[in-house]
Amino acid sequence: MTIKYLTKNDVLAACIGGSVYASGGGGFYEHGLEMGEAAVALSPVVLKTIDEFEEDDLIITQTAIGAPAGTTDWQMLGKDYIRAVELLLEKHPHPEKIKGILTPQNGKSSSTNGWLSASALGLAVVDATGDIRAHPTGKMGNMGAANDTT
Repeated sequence: MTIKYLTKNDVLAACIGGSVYASGGGGFYEHGLEMGEAAVALSPVVLKTIDEFEEDDLIITQTAIGAPAGTTDWQMLGKDYIRAVELLLEKHPHPEKIKGILTPQNGKSSSTNGWLSASALGLAVVDATGDIRAHPTGKMGNMGAANDTT
């Protein structure tokens, strides 16, 4: 198996592709580029498919939920993404089982959610997404859980 590392070209592709999938949503394009480029500059970022994980490995999601494009004073720093995952790792009963991060949605910046944390904390970026695009309501999103009647 060949290990795939994310590159600056992947950052650009993720942000451009996310712009299309999110139909203009998903945060600021420049922010996505900034976080993605910081991730690949910090350390090698491994990209894995779902089937490359062990059955008992845990995968987490990372996002910046809200409407940051609706205000001019919004700012999400790279250290905020990293700290959020650090807190989860500190509180989780089995942090050693957490092996990967995925974004719950594609977007101009949300496509690179988790890349910086993965780079900083030695986790893989998962080649999957939860909902494809941002949703205006929880019922439309949350990975289809609203449709589960069990």
